Amino acid sequence: MKSYTDKSVRDLPQRVNIKDGVITVSMCVGRSKVGEYSFDLSEWERAETYPTFNKEYNWHGLVASKYKAKYQKDYDENEAQGERIIDSQIMAIKKALEVTL
Repeated sequence: MKSYTDKSVRDLPQRVNIKDGVITVSMCVGRSKVGEYSFDLSEWERAETYPTFNKEYNWHGLVASKYKAKYQKDYDENEAQGERIIDSQIMAIKKALEVTL
């Protein structure tokens, strides 16, 4: 299992674990985990070229859809903070994948 924690959003570190082809993103407040979601590594890899050839845009759409499916109310209450969390989760996934390779 490979993991990485991105701390770019103060007091809301995003932890990513990759194990057996599954990416698990955990959202924490301080050191306490407040929620998590998972998706297959194949979805991340497919997003490199689909639906557009802009992989950063595709990755943002993938992570945003997973995040909003679980935390839509929180996202609606503070969209700017939600976007920062999504960007932090993307960075954590990228870093965890770098460690894996």
